[in-house]
Amino acid sequence: MILSNTRLRANNEGDLLAQLAACNVGEQRVEELIRDYSWPELDRYVDSLRDYAEAQARAEIARIPDGVYEAETWVDSDGVVDEPFPIPVRVTVNGTEIEVDFTSAGDQRAGGCGNATWASTTAAASVAYKCVTLPHAITNQGFYRPLKVVTRPGSLLHPMPPAPVTIWGDVGLAIIESVLRAIGSADPARAVAGFYGNVDGLAIAGDDPRTGGNYIHFSPYAGGWGARDRKDGVNGLCPIINGDNSNVPCEVVENRYPLRVDRYELVQDSGGAGAFRGGLGIRIDYRVLSENTTVSASLDRYRVRPPGIFGGGDGGLSGLYVDRGDGVWQPAHKVAGLPVPVGAVVSHRTGGGGGYGDPHERDPARVAADVADGYVSEQEASARYGFDG
Repeated sequence: MILSNTRLRANNEGDLLAQLAACNVGEQRVEELIRDYSWPELDRYVDSLRDYAEAQARAEIARIPDGVYEAETWVDSDGVVDEPFPIPVRVTVNGTEIEVDFTSAGDQRAGGCGNATWASTTAAASVAYKCVTLPHAITNQGFYRPLKVVTRPGSLLHPMPPAPVTIWGDVGLAIIESVLRAIGSADPARAVAGFYGNVDGLAIAGDDPRTGGNYIHFSPYAGGWGARDRKDGVNGLCPIINGDNSNVPCEVVENRYPLRVDRYELVQDSGGAGAFRGGLGIRIDYRVLSENTTVSASLDRYRVRPPGIFGGGDGGLSGLYVDRGDGVWQPAHKVAGLPVPVGAVVSHRTGGGGGYGDPHERDPARVAADVADGYVSEQEASARYGFDG
């Protein structure tokens, strides 16, 4: 039934069967534990792990200065109303507890890129909480006991039916950034500059002349992450909102779909300048080799740059552009079913991360290395860093 309700069964059957296999193995392992021990004994072990994780979390929260911290991050558009809107947050640190309050967020919006369900809002806030406390520590329900998330029903972070929520990730990223920025203002060592965006999804679909059937190529896209205290942002990494995704290699794309990858490269100068530079975005150009091809996409941060912090520069913008063969790049950042002809080039470009700290405080040796590696142009090095080579 599930596969019958997908557009292309062959694209989804392997994933579904793998998930079912994982569930079966999980069930077997739990049954083995029950046979070897007992439910009461297993409950004690589980409770102990939760209590241990909670104690770790509370000890780390106690190191953050008590206070009330506010921040906001902007989303480019909800997909229907083409205007940016903010995601404000009020974070209260009190002893060993953190409250994340989103009640000042605006009302639910008309477009599916502008709302996040209560569950999604809570999950995104939990990601940020994990990042600023102990990102590498054990994770279970106990770790999140000190966290309280407050929302307002009817708001874009707790929408009520029939509000659209399909592409909630743009808002989800903004939630994470707002919480990171708020707590980062309390403790700069925990701060992270702005990220390039969300999944920045792109789907290219059409007729495959090799098989006579249809195809859909979809991939998450990597970009530049924000810089941190004493660390540059990571180049070309998949988004924090979908950290379990990997990009699709060019060879796989060209083997499976009637597409040719003309360009795949880091975007020079896309990382925000700073004492610690933002990560670089990625550009990938697809040449369409099939008839009846359409493009659908939902990108963010094509209007509002990933912000730098503590004097760091903003990262570069993301964007999707289509060249129909006339040499003119047509913006197509949020589109559905846009027809493109054979030979057209679809250019997906992700932005860079924001910078951290005053660019003039960057180690000149690091600037020289960036120029040598092609990460930063000589012009940018001179203008932003005062570097003369």
